[in-house]
Amino acid sequence: MKKDIHLTQLFGESWDIFKKNWGSILLTIFIFGFISWVVSFVQNMFQTQEGSLLETGLALVSYVISLWLGMGFIKFTLNLVDDKESSYRDLFSGVESFKHIGKYFLITVIAGLLTFVGYLLLVIPGIILTFGLYFVAFVAYENKNTIGGALSYAWKLTRGYKWKIFLFMLLSILVGLLGLLALGVGLFVAIPVMALANALFYRKLQGLQDNEVLESEEEETPLVEEEKEDGEESSFEEAEVLSEEK
Repeated sequence: MKKDIHLTQLFGESWDIFKKNWGSILLTIFIFGFISWVVSFVQNMFQTQEGSLLETGLALVSYVISLWLGMGFIKFTLNLVDDKESSYRDLFSGVESFKHIGKYFLITVIAGLLTFVGYLLLVIPGIILTFGLYFVAFVAYENKNTIGGALSYAWKLTRGYKWKIFLFMLLSILVGLLGLLALGVGLFVAIPVMALANALFYRKLQGLQDNEVLESEEEETPLVEEEKEDGEESSFEEAEVLSEEK
Protein backbone atom coordinates (compact mmCIF):
# COMPACT_ATOMS: atom_id res chain seq x y z
CA MET A 1 0.00 0.00 0.00
CA LYS A 2 1.36 3.41 -1.02
CA LYS A 3 2.22 5.59 1.97
CA ASP A 4 1.90 9.35 1.87
CA ILE A 5 4.63 11.94 2.33
CA HIS A 6 3.51 15.23 3.86
CA LEU A 7 5.26 18.11 2.12
CA THR A 8 4.73 20.64 4.92
CA GLN A 9 6.31 18.18 7.33
CA LEU A 10 9.16 17.69 4.85
CA PHE A 11 9.97 21.42 4.82
CA GLY A 12 9.45 21.58 8.59
CA GLU A 13 12.09 18.89 9.16
CA SER A 14 14.42 20.65 6.70
CA TRP A 15 13.99 23.90 8.64
CA ASP A 16 14.88 22.09 11.88
CA ILE A 17 18.04 20.68 10.27
CA PHE A 18 18.97 24.17 9.03
CA LYS A 19 18.50 25.73 12.47
CA LYS A 20 20.73 23.08 13.99
CA ASN A 21 23.53 23.42 11.38
CA TRP A 22 23.05 26.91 9.91
CA GLY A 23 26.70 27.97 10.35
CA SER A 24 28.15 24.95 8.55
CA ILE A 25 25.49 25.12 5.83
CA LEU A 26 25.99 28.81 5.03
CA LEU A 27 29.79 28.40 5.03
CA THR A 28 29.54 25.46 2.61
CA ILE A 29 27.19 27.35 0.27
CA PHE A 30 29.50 30.39 0.37
CA ILE A 31 32.54 28.26 -0.56
CA PHE A 32 30.55 26.56 -3.32
CA GLY A 33 29.44 29.92 -4.73
CA PHE A 34 32.87 31.52 -4.39
CA ILE A 35 34.69 28.71 -6.22
CA SER A 36 32.03 28.74 -8.96
CA TRP A 37 32.45 32.52 -9.31
CA VAL A 38 36.26 32.26 -9.51
CA VAL A 39 36.04 29.55 -12.18
CA SER A 40 33.58 31.65 -14.20
CA PHE A 41 35.74 34.77 -13.79
CA VAL A 42 38.88 32.98 -15.01
CA GLN A 43 36.97 31.50 -17.92
CA ASN A 44 35.70 34.94 -18.99
CA MET A 45 39.10 36.58 -18.44
CA PHE A 46 40.84 34.20 -20.83
CA GLN A 47 38.00 34.16 -23.29
CA THR A 48 39.47 34.50 -26.75
CA GLN A 49 38.22 33.72 -30.20
CA GLU A 50 35.05 31.64 -30.06
CA GLY A 51 35.73 27.95 -30.55
CA SER A 52 39.46 28.24 -29.79
CA LEU A 53 41.34 25.41 -28.10
CA LEU A 54 41.93 27.51 -24.96
CA GLU A 55 38.26 28.39 -24.60
CA THR A 56 37.24 24.76 -25.11
CA GLY A 57 39.76 23.60 -22.52
CA LEU A 58 38.60 26.16 -19.96
CA ALA A 59 34.97 25.23 -20.55
CA LEU A 60 35.83 21.56 -19.98
CA VAL A 61 37.72 22.34 -16.77
CA SER A 62 34.84 24.51 -15.57
CA TYR A 63 32.36 21.71 -16.21
CA VAL A 64 34.44 19.12 -14.37
CA ILE A 65 34.79 21.45 -11.36
CA SER A 66 31.03 22.08 -11.32
CA LEU A 67 30.42 18.31 -11.43
CA TRP A 68 32.90 17.76 -8.61
CA LEU A 69 31.33 20.45 -6.41
CA GLY A 70 27.81 19.25 -7.22
CA MET A 71 28.62 15.73 -6.10
CA GLY A 72 30.24 17.10 -2.97
CA PHE A 73 27.16 19.16 -2.17
CA ILE A 74 24.96 16.07 -2.56
CA LYS A 75 27.20 14.28 -0.07
CA PHE A 76 26.94 17.26 2.28
CA THR A 77 23.12 17.41 2.21
CA LEU A 78 22.73 13.63 2.57
CA ASN A 79 25.07 13.63 5.57
CA LEU A 80 22.93 16.35 7.14
CA VAL A 81 19.60 14.55 6.67
CA ASP A 82 21.20 11.26 7.78
CA ASP A 83 22.44 13.06 10.91
CA LYS A 84 26.05 12.17 10.12
CA GLU A 85 29.14 14.30 10.54
CA SER A 86 29.17 16.98 7.83
CA SER A 87 31.30 19.99 6.92
CA TYR A 88 32.44 22.11 3.98
CA ARG A 89 35.10 19.45 3.35
CA ASP A 90 32.35 17.26 1.87
CA LEU A 91 32.46 19.53 -1.18
CA PHE A 92 35.92 18.19 -1.99
CA SER A 93 35.45 14.56 -0.91
CA GLY A 94 32.21 13.73 -2.71
CA VAL A 95 34.02 12.15 -5.64
CA GLU A 96 35.44 8.75 -4.67
CA SER A 97 37.22 7.99 -7.96
CA PHE A 98 37.36 8.86 -11.66
CA LYS A 99 34.98 5.96 -12.27
CA HIS A 100 32.55 7.49 -9.77
CA ILE A 101 32.46 10.90 -11.44
CA GLY A 102 32.40 9.25 -14.88
CA LYS A 103 29.31 7.17 -14.07
CA TYR A 104 27.65 10.19 -12.45
CA PHE A 105 28.28 12.19 -15.62
CA LEU A 106 26.91 9.47 -17.93
CA ILE A 107 23.79 8.79 -15.84
CA THR A 108 22.82 12.46 -15.52
CA VAL A 109 23.56 13.20 -19.19
CA ILE A 110 21.52 10.20 -20.39
CA ALA A 111 18.64 11.23 -18.11
CA GLY A 112 18.84 14.77 -19.49
CA LEU A 113 18.85 13.54 -23.08
CA LEU A 114 15.86 11.25 -22.45
CA THR A 115 13.94 14.15 -20.93
CA PHE A 116 14.88 16.44 -23.82
CA VAL A 117 13.69 13.90 -26.37
CA GLY A 118 10.52 13.52 -24.33
CA TYR A 119 9.81 17.25 -24.63
CA LEU A 120 10.32 17.01 -28.38
CA LEU A 121 7.66 14.28 -28.47
CA LEU A 122 4.61 16.47 -27.80
CA VAL A 123 5.93 17.76 -24.41
CA ILE A 124 3.88 15.39 -22.20
CA PRO A 125 6.49 12.56 -22.21
CA GLY A 126 9.14 15.12 -21.23
CA ILE A 127 7.07 16.31 -18.27
CA ILE A 128 6.54 12.72 -17.11
CA LEU A 129 10.29 12.02 -17.41
CA THR A 130 11.09 15.24 -15.51
CA PHE A 131 9.11 14.00 -12.52
CA GLY A 132 10.02 10.33 -12.98
CA LEU A 133 13.78 11.01 -13.01
CA TYR A 134 13.66 13.92 -10.56
CA PHE A 135 16.09 12.31 -8.10
CA VAL A 136 18.47 10.90 -10.70
CA ALA A 137 21.40 13.04 -9.45
CA PHE A 138 21.12 11.52 -5.95
CA VAL A 139 20.79 8.02 -7.40
CA ALA A 140 23.76 8.63 -9.72
CA TYR A 141 25.86 9.79 -6.76
CA GLU A 142 25.07 6.73 -4.64
CA ASN A 143 24.85 4.26 -7.54
CA LYS A 144 26.92 1.10 -7.15
CA ASN A 145 25.31 -0.76 -10.05
CA THR A 146 25.11 -0.32 -13.82
CA ILE A 147 24.03 2.88 -15.56
CA GLY A 148 20.81 1.20 -16.70
CA GLY A 149 20.17 -0.05 -13.18
CA ALA A 150 20.58 3.46 -11.78
CA LEU A 151 18.10 4.95 -14.26
CA SER A 152 15.64 2.13 -13.57
CA TYR A 153 15.95 2.65 -9.80
CA ALA A 154 15.48 6.41 -10.13
CA TRP A 155 12.28 5.78 -12.12
CA LYS A 156 10.93 3.19 -9.65
CA LEU A 157 11.67 5.54 -6.76
CA THR A 158 9.09 8.07 -7.98
CA ARG A 159 6.42 5.54 -9.00
CA GLY A 160 3.11 6.72 -7.52
CA TYR A 161 4.63 10.00 -6.32
CA LYS A 162 4.92 12.07 -9.51
CA TRP A 163 2.04 14.38 -8.56
CA LYS A 164 3.61 14.77 -5.13
CA ILE A 165 6.90 15.77 -6.79
CA PHE A 166 5.02 18.30 -8.93
CA LEU A 167 3.48 19.84 -5.78
CA PHE A 168 6.89 19.74 -4.10
CA MET A 169 8.39 21.74 -6.97
CA LEU A 170 5.60 24.33 -6.71
CA LEU A 171 6.12 24.60 -2.97
CA SER A 172 9.88 25.00 -3.49
CA ILE A 173 9.24 27.87 -5.93
CA LEU A 174 6.98 29.50 -3.34
CA VAL A 175 9.66 29.17 -0.65
CA GLY A 176 12.21 30.69 -3.03
CA LEU A 177 9.91 33.62 -3.85
CA LEU A 178 9.31 34.29 -0.17
CA GLY A 179 13.05 34.33 0.39
CA LEU A 180 13.48 36.76 -2.50
CA LEU A 181 10.75 39.05 -1.21
CA ALA A 182 12.47 39.26 2.17
CA LEU A 183 14.93 41.79 0.70
CA GLY A 184 16.87 38.92 -0.83
CA VAL A 185 18.31 38.04 2.59
CA GLY A 186 15.70 35.33 2.94
CA LEU A 187 17.44 33.41 0.14
CA PHE A 188 20.20 32.56 2.62
CA VAL A 189 17.54 30.50 4.39
CA ALA A 190 15.31 29.50 1.48
CA ILE A 191 18.06 27.96 -0.69
CA PRO A 192 19.49 25.70 2.05
CA VAL A 193 16.01 24.63 3.19
CA MET A 194 15.05 23.71 -0.40
CA ALA A 195 18.29 21.74 -0.85
CA LEU A 196 17.72 19.86 2.41
CA ALA A 197 14.08 19.19 1.49
CA ASN A 198 15.24 17.61 -1.77
CA ALA A 199 17.67 15.30 0.03
CA LEU A 200 15.09 14.46 2.70
CA PHE A 201 12.42 13.70 0.08
CA TYR A 202 14.87 11.36 -1.65
CA ARG A 203 15.68 9.54 1.59
CA LYS A 204 12.00 9.12 2.47
CA LEU A 205 11.21 7.67 -0.95
CA GLN A 206 14.15 5.29 -0.52
CA GLY A 207 12.73 4.16 2.80
CA LEU A 208 9.31 3.53 1.26
CA GLN A 209 10.90 1.61 -1.62
CA ASP A 210 12.85 -0.61 0.79
CA ASN A 211 9.67 -1.27 2.83
CA GLU A 212 7.79 -2.30 -0.32
CA VAL A 213 10.55 -4.78 -1.19
CA LEU A 214 10.47 -6.25 2.32
CA GLU A 215 6.67 -6.52 2.27
CA SER A 216 6.72 -8.28 -1.11
CA GLU A 217 9.37 -10.71 0.16
CA GLU A 218 7.26 -11.45 3.27
CA GLU A 219 4.24 -12.13 1.05
CA GLU A 220 6.23 -14.50 -1.14
CA THR A 221 7.76 -16.47 1.77
CA PRO A 222 4.52 -18.26 2.90
CA LEU A 223 3.87 -19.27 -0.73
CA VAL A 224 7.32 -20.80 -1.00
CA GLU A 225 6.82 -22.66 2.29
CA GLU A 226 3.42 -23.94 1.15
CA GLU A 227 4.91 -25.18 -2.12
CA LYS A 228 7.68 -26.89 -0.17
CA GLU A 229 5.16 -28.59 2.14
CA ASP A 230 3.05 -29.69 -0.84
CA GLY A 231 6.16 -31.11 -2.49
CA GLU A 232 7.07 -33.03 0.67
CA GLU A 233 3.52 -34.42 0.99
CA SER A 234 3.47 -35.56 -2.64
CA SER A 235 6.87 -37.22 -2.23
CA PHE A 236 5.62 -39.01 0.90
CA GLU A 237 2.49 -40.22 -0.91
CA GLU A 238 4.58 -41.50 -3.84
CA ALA A 239 6.80 -43.39 -1.43
CA GLU A 240 3.76 -45.04 0.19
CA VAL A 241 2.40 -46.09 -3.21
CA LEU A 242 5.72 -47.66 -4.17
CA SER A 243 5.94 -49.55 -0.90
CA GLU A 244 2.41 -50.92 -1.33
CA GLU A 245 3.22 -52.09 -4.88
CA LYS A 246 6.24 -53.98 -3.58
